[in-house]
Amino acid sequence: MTPAMVRSAGELGLVSRWLTPFFRLSEGMPRERILRQFYEPFGAAGVPVSVQLMGRDAGLLAAAGERFLAMGAAGLDLNFGCPSRQVTSGGCGGGALRDPAAMRRLVRQLRAALPDATLSAKIRSGWCDAAELPGIVEALTGDGALDLLFFHYRTVAEGYRSGIADREERFARLLALTGGRCRVVLNGDLTEHEMRQWRECPGVAGVMAARGWLRDPGIFRRLEGLPAE
Repeated sequence: MTPAMVRSAGELGLVSRWLTPFFRLSEGMPRERILRQFYEPFGAAGVPVSVQLMGRDAGLLAAAGERFLAMGAAGLDLNFGCPSRQVTSGGCGGGALRDPAAMRRLVRQLRAALPDATLSAKIRSGWCDAAELPGIVEALTGDGALDLLFFHYRTVAEGYRSGIADREERFARLLALTGGRCRVVLNGDLTEHEMRQWRECPGVAGVMAARGWLRDPGIFRRLEGLPAE
């Protein structure tokens, strides 16, 4: 997405919040100019912004997160869901799902470093099997360190494959596993009708769309009962 598109979507009221693409941190802290170039198009959109971070170094993530918060970010999100092989091979993105204990340590370290920040994580239902979900959810929500959990129902191995037969069951399972300990935002091929249904469920803080929104930018306005144009 271009900066002009991001600003326009906010100005036209097409979104109520931005979750940015991930900002990867691997070797050293980027210059302030680089951080600002990434953040400012979203910050100028006039809606709350959660900055999505990716990396394994808690100190580096915390330092960058602190700077984004100082720029005006409303929250920080940890990407544990990207299925790209280039990302997962280094244990980042969806690759982190292979080690729930390490994810838990990272979240705890971020919470300790930034106790007042709104902290969230974006996950999939597992690395190669949706049966992995209980261990992932327990690791991330068991001690209350997260404020919010963004959930994409596919596993990393499933990539962006269509036709997952038990999608609805995975959404329901995630809500049951969180048990109200953490608010949830659901994501993944949701139709407008499904968005209306799921966001009324207990424990669901909202719904999110990426490619679906690009195909139909007025979808969130209609969900709020507003004209789409």
